[in-house]
Amino acid sequence: MKRSIRNPAFWTQAFLYKRKEKRKLIGKNPEKIFLDLVVKNLSKTKSLLDIGTGLGKTPISLAKHTKDAWGIDPARKLINYAKLRAKKLHIKNIHFEVADGRNLPFEKEKFDIVISQRGPVTDNVGFAREAFRVLKKGGQLIEITIGEQDKENIKRTFGRGQNYYGLINKVSSAKNKKQLLKKAGFRKIKTRYYNLTEYFAAKHDLILRLLRTPIIPNFNLKKDYKLINKVINKYSTTKGIKTNAHRLIIIAKK
Repeated sequence: MKRSIRNPAFWTQAFLYKRKEKRKLIGKNPEKIFLDLVVKNLSKTKSLLDIGTGLGKTPISLAKHTKDAWGIDPARKLINYAKLRAKKLHIKNIHFEVADGRNLPFEKEKFDIVISQRGPVTDNVGFAREAFRVLKKGGQLIEITIGEQDKENIKRTFGRGQNYYGLINKVSSAKNKKQLLKKAGFRKIKTRYYNLTEYFAAKHDLILRLLRTPIIPNFNLKKDYKLINKVINKYSTTKGIKTNAHRLIIIAKK
């Protein structure tokens, strides 16, 4: 199966995979910072849309802070799971739809807040323009995405990786995404990087992460075993296998 951010089947398998890797982040968790930021900008009079919602965990957790919350994803199996979870939790003001972020099934200016948690909104201008279209005037896009320096030591060892060009050529994701959002019509765009130390508990935990995500394109345990062992031998510590987690938070206003 193609390990790609464009492949719904891959992400369906990744989200529903029962085993999760053991890892530890050192420092302030940018995912929590992102969620706190979203909550700060929500109210009971505002509507929220999550693009690339996956299992729907984020809008489900935020629904109590909104008038209504919506989640869309192209993977039908994930949306069905999200609907079932919301029903079991008796959440009335949440809705999930199978949809492509480049062709949203909503009228213009429907939402006060659009969010994307490692989703596709700033991948290309087609996604960004749709997010802009469905936002109300004065509404905000809030996104957390993967920074170009994420898992730097692993990517350099493999000689390939997600956004490897940006890493080795020192191309700023923040700068590129700002330009893209301006092209889509957004203004007052703010960005902030977070770079944390990350430890994976054991070899199988790191391997599981590489199998479940597109960090290393076309990762194959059999073909890449020498490279994975090189990472283990070089970066193992008493705390675990050391690498880094690089995140970028973006806030853009319509």
